[in-house]
Amino acid sequence: MPEVVKKYRIEKLHFPIDGVYNYNVQELTSVDGGKTFWYCGFGKFCRTLEEANITANNMKEDWENERL
Repeated sequence: MPEVVKKYRIEKLHFPIDGVYNYNVQELTSVDGGKTFWYCGFGKFCRTLEEANITANNMKEDWENERL
């Protein structure tokens, strides 16, 4: 059975959400071992690029800890 793989992408929004959120950290999931990735709506809006990077790293660490 192929391994589930996740990766995280930071998208700059074309316009701020609620006037303050400028970035969307998206969780992309692959169920075929990393050949194709899909965005299924899971993510988090962030105000700054620095906050988005921290959020992406935290999401990645959480996923890695879940797999243990």
